[in-house]
Amino acid sequence: AFSDILELARRLEAKGISSTCGEVFEGESESESIRNAAEELSWRVDQADRYGITVSVEPAVGTNANTPEKALEMLDLSPGLKLTLDYCHFVYQSMDQTAPDVLLPHARHFHCRGCAPDRMQVDFDNNTINYRRIINKMQEVGYDGWFGIEFVWTAIWNCNQVDNTAETIRFRDLAQAVINGTEHVPFVHTI
Repeated sequence: AFSDILELARRLEAKGISSTCGEVFEGESESESIRNAAEELSWRVDQADRYGITVSVEPAVGTNANTPEKALEMLDLSPGLKLTLDYCHFVYQSMDQTAPDVLLPHARHFHCRGCAPDRMQVDFDNNTINYRRIINKMQEVGYDGWFGIEFVWTAIWNCNQVDNTAETIRFRDLAQAVINGTEHVPFVHTI
């Protein structure tokens, strides 16, 4: 299946492919899971590299790399592997929002949306992640990948409780203001 995905990416002239890190299977320790996933991911990195395509994984809730430390371990075992980084998966677990900062130098793609502890997706007003700080940190480390605004409409994690269009605009406006060094005046969304 990966070969087919890689061929499609090549034909589309895609620069990267994102996937899951993997999961811990029954009877497998967390460290075994990371090692097994890293072995498979290394093969994918090598295959994609032949076409100038970068492979990244998203450390996330429910995966075997659900903490920054586990994600770093996977990266150490898979040279060339990059990250699709979404701070929400760490803040949701009540981790300090600065914990994923160590992953920024390894990111190829970034996801931004509102989040709070125990709330995977919230509106701009209830968001607890300081994206201004993160964007400044990205500039410090020389991040040159994509910055995506990611809102989903699904019952999983109650991610169907916000106006995705309005919140995409609100977070986009913040990101553009920080990147451009201009004042951000958020619009007030009313229903």
